Amino acid sequence: MMVVVGAAGWPPERRANDSFVEVDSGHVLLRSRAEVRGEAMAAENRQYPVPRTCPHCGSPEAKLMPPVNDHSEYRCPECGTYRISGTTETLVENGQVDPVAARIEERSGYRWLVE
Repeated sequence: MMVVVGAAGWPPERRANDSFVEVDSGHVLLRSRAEVRGEAMAAENRQYPVPRTCPHCGSPEAKLMPPVNDHSEYRCPECGTYRISGTTETLVENGQVDPVAARIEERSGYRWLVE
């Protein structure tokens, strides 16, 4: 089993360029953020829609569309097609916005999830 955690507790000289600690069968390795992010992006082909749970209604049938700009577009059988701005997405990830309590409204011809 492999566990990846932040390296904040490591001495500054050990974490200057390496931000993650990987523990695998008793071995501890420091890995750079770019390396971890690159592997995550390689694991998911973002050229095509990928299955995702709808952040607004929780439907497991939603699809996250390939990235275009600084927003994500979801196609959900319950909510329809809507977008989430990069800023709102960050607020959702940080727990500052509840996507279930948010509403979908039309702006400039597109439907957006807004708080």
